[in-house]
Amino acid sequence: MMKDDTLNKMNVITTAARDYDIPQMAILTNIDETCPLVKKSITNVYKSKRIRRTMEELQSKLGIPLTNIFPVKNYHEEHDLNSDIDMLILKALRQIIQIANDRLNKAEGSCFYLGKECAPVVC
Repeated sequence: MMKDDTLNKMNVITTAARDYDIPQMAILTNIDETCPLVKKSITNVYKSKRIRRTMEELQSKLGIPLTNIFPVKNYHEEHDLNSDIDMLILKALRQIIQIANDRLNKAEGSCFYLGKECAPVVC
């Protein structure tokens, strides 16, 4: 997965983000290198026990909800676009945008400064 010092740095960042009520997300890349089943066909990503275990390990080490960890395959060997790879990337992007939008809607109508509520400004 990742080196311990990288995980420690990420843990500091996710803890600070959580303190400020910033949603945390992770993109799990190179999933085809993690699992031969996925390397054979990217459509097997959600069937793969190895990918699931990797996501659960990331969840436990960083505290990021499993629903906010997005497995994607990098374009690195392909010469042409692949709709299955694109769908996975676009699904992750859509979820990230939705999580950010939900957070903004939550903040709408109230004043937040660094994750803490403050008195509304009256003009």
